[in-house]
Amino acid sequence: MNRLNTSELPYAESLPLLGIEPDHWRAILEALRLSRQQAQILDLLLRGVDEQIIAPVVGIRQSTLRADIDRIFARTRSNNRIELAMQVLALSHKVKSTEAEAAFYGKRLF
Repeated sequence: MNRLNTSELPYAESLPLLGIEPDHWRAILEALRLSRQQAQILDLLLRGVDEQIIAPVVGIRQSTLRADIDRIFARTRSNNRIELAMQVLALSHKVKSTEAEAAFYGKRLF
């Protein structure tokens, strides 16, 4: 993921980190088929950053941000940030289960 323009986000250091390992986060993003830009937006949305701040941080116009948020909501079947967080969490568990199953059966079968 590209580095964000944190100069536009003065409190970036105080934002909570998502408690997801990088490889696991990549698997979630792949499952959602998000672009790099949409992945950055999703990350900031889940951290609670206001939409007025996200656009300059990511380096896009507000209208582009709105379109990307709408796509993210559509892909996750969400209508708001709470539902978005719940859907990402549910997907996280599915991805984790799939990874665990693959590791388990991989070791047992081969």
